[in-house]
Amino acid sequence: MLGPAALLSGILSRLQGYEKDGKLRALQDCVLFLQAQKFGLVVLTANVGDYDILFQLIPTGRALLYRSNNH
Repeated sequence: MLGPAALLSGILSRLQGYEKDGKLRALQDCVLFLQAQKFGLVVLTANVGDYDILFQLIPTGRALLYRSNNH
């Protein structure tokens, strides 16, 4: 799972222009996204920007997106 997630996070990081900390966060998001897809689960996240791109790259993934009042 880590190999495909690393590849996906590299694409996401490049598209989003992430530096060091952002790249680690992207890897964590991609691992979570791919694990949820593998087990048929849905991710609940406020990270609309990254997950919008992940949906474009892997349209079969499932997540519920929300916007927090704090942002």
